[in-house]
Amino acid sequence: MPTDIASKRSFVMFYLALFGFCLFYFLMGFAVLEIGLTDHNKHTNQFYGEDFGMLVMFVGIIILTTYTIHAYIKSAPSIRLNNNYIKFGLTTYYWSNLEEISLTGKKPYLFSDQKEGVMLKFKDERTRYFLDEMYANTPEIKQFIRHHIIGEAAEHQQPNEPGVKDEQFVSYKGKAWLNYRSFLLWCFIGLLIYIGINHIGHLGLLILLLGIGLGAFKLGSWYVFYFDLSDNYFVVKNHNMFWVSRIYALSNIQQIVFEQPYKMPGSIRVITKDFKSKLFRAGTIPDRQWIDLKDELEKRNVTVRDEFVYAIVFYEFTFIKEIREIFRNLN
Repeated sequence: MPTDIASKRSFVMFYLALFGFCLFYFLMGFAVLEIGLTDHNKHTNQFYGEDFGMLVMFVGIIILTTYTIHAYIKSAPSIRLNNNYIKFGLTTYYWSNLEEISLTGKKPYLFSDQKEGVMLKFKDERTRYFLDEMYANTPEIKQFIRHHIIGEAAEHQQPNEPGVKDEQFVSYKGKAWLNYRSFLLWCFIGLLIYIGINHIGHLGLLILLLGIGLGAFKLGSWYVFYFDLSDNYFVVKNHNMFWVSRIYALSNIQQIVFEQPYKMPGSIRVITKDFKSKLFRAGTIPDRQWIDLKDELEKRNVTVRDEFVYAIVFYEFTFIKEIREIFRNLN
């Protein structure tokens, strides 16, 4: 591994996502200006309440755009590091002043949201963060820090595939057809098929419908992963994309995170010992199975970070129990 590393920002998660945010804000600002300019008061010299409201909205959009760009760059600064220091942009921090470090865990993102990232705290300096998904070479950066700065040797990883067919697996999954996202997906695909059958002679339209259908299928399939667990392996599968099977040897896993992003289904993030990370959303798994899966992983000495299962346990076994006890006493 080289002794001098420069960060490489992710094209999709940094550049493309930032462009999407800016485009969205630009269109919002354009719409506000157009509505304001075409308002029936535009030819008068008087300033009405509606005009003031449009002005406030436009200024708000400018502030929001500025904040987003600043927060994005702050969460993904340009980084260069070697054995002596790490540089964020033009600011240099020496490893000799390092006070605290965290290579995994949730770190500040836009607004009040948080994402997986790195925290570095230096003596007499402010704490610095950077987020995993913003860089194409995050695993390389983390491995460098672990090996050269923390002093931990890289762990040997065994192949994921051999021996998996001899294992006895327990599946953790629900019924995909009972999941509302899956139901809406197949209803939408059914509608596209119906439109296509009624316009069978229009090749251009059929190609368009096929593209929309494949995109919707791919998007909908992101939410219906499920998991198989044996004594030695953790396998990720998908209800819709039945050919998908990602196999992890438990000995190669550094941490499994049970997380639930805002208004999203329960998910599992697998972080391997080389710091490669992958998130799998599993909207079909019932609450009871989430609890069982967490317990079984911990029994196999897998490091688990629980960010939402504890809430299920509280609701099912504490809150509901107390409510039942209250009604029992009332009777």
